[in-house]
Amino acid sequence: MNKIKYKGKLLNLDLYPTKWEEFKNMYDHETALYEYYKFNRSISLEKYILKYGETQGLKLYNEKITARNKKQGNSLEKCINRHGEKIGTEMYYKWKGEVTNTKENFVRRYGKKLGEERYLIFCQKNVETIKNMVKPDSSYNTKIEFYMSRGWSEEEAKGKLTSRQNTSSLAALIRKYGEEEGSKKYQEYGKKKANTLESFIRRHGKEEGSRLYEKWMAFCRYNGTLQFFVDKYGEIEGFVEYKKANKKKANTLDNFIKRYGDDIGNMKWQKYVDSRFNQTTRYSVVEIKFIENLLQFLKIKGIEFKNKFYKDSQYVFHIGREDVNVIMPDLYIKDINMVIEFYGDYWHRNPKKYNDEESQKVNARDSKRKRLLENKYGVNFLEIWESDYKHDEDKIFTEIYEKIKKEI
Repeated sequence: MNKIKYKGKLLNLDLYPTKWEEFKNMYDHETALYEYYKFNRSISLEKYILKYGETQGLKLYNEKITARNKKQGNSLEKCINRHGEKIGTEMYYKWKGEVTNTKENFVRRYGKKLGEERYLIFCQKNVETIKNMVKPDSSYNTKIEFYMSRGWSEEEAKGKLTSRQNTSSLAALIRKYGEEEGSKKYQEYGKKKANTLESFIRRHGKEEGSRLYEKWMAFCRYNGTLQFFVDKYGEIEGFVEYKKANKKKANTLDNFIKRYGDDIGNMKWQKYVDSRFNQTTRYSVVEIKFIENLLQFLKIKGIEFKNKFYKDSQYVFHIGREDVNVIMPDLYIKDINMVIEFYGDYWHRNPKKYNDEESQKVNARDSKRKRLLENKYGVNFLEIWESDYKHDEDKIFTEIYEKIKKEI
């Protein structure tokens, strides 16, 4: 039997041979062992299927998850109670990202081939969900067909529809009641119309309301995704429409003006930019541990800096673009003009682990931030991946130390 000692325990590499081969092909030997060790200790559907076969594995996995959820449960409130507001919120939304029905998560649960097949089935089912949820256009006055069926031309129907929609828009309410009162009324309308579990139960009763809410959530997860546009328009046109839709939703000055008009749009844009600049910085425990351990390591090596910025005193680089106003790196050592960014594997989508469309967007965003800092401020930019740091802290610190020595 192919066993190896790792972290004081015997790892049986023959237990999940296909998974071991996958990790060996993706990583170096040490990292492959680490990933296999994590997989061996995890509770994942893929692991259960590999161990027990698809039917029995799915059954045992569901039993395990049901029992665990019944015992522990998971909610934002519970995460905050366990870990504090900042870390608890981050952990909760990380968990939510891992359990949502995305293509990436299907692949992670079932493996590439089976995961893609199951994701396609899931999306096809949701096409039917949308058909079942949308009311007939001819009798629904938020659809252009409602007005056209009553004799209006297409252009007139568009005008009628726009007028109807604008009566309860934020811009219309602000014009009518003033900014403070209008914003308040807009929030009140939003709460009344919000599709929460509580509102579904209030309208339909507990059993039917819970069923309809789950149906609605399935629709929300699918609506607006790339797969939604591909199913609706076909692969090529769907991708084009998906890009257009995302561009319309982006927080840019042009889009603020389109939503609220010139005066209010400009005012809202400035508030948005100010809030982005003044917002409380989020950082992880492992990030702060990395920075503080690094500074201690450098101190032992005889290097100590007076002007270093991190945690609550992050340095602010003013970029002044519509898409990137400011950049606040994890660690900035002003004495040598060096930026060190600590990238969490999940939040920054480590290319060694993730290779989907969303990951490419995140990687492009990070590359853009690096390029802006280098071009405008001439910083020396270092990026450190969470898994590399956890795998061999001393090696990472030594590499940083050698680079810093050259700058002193």
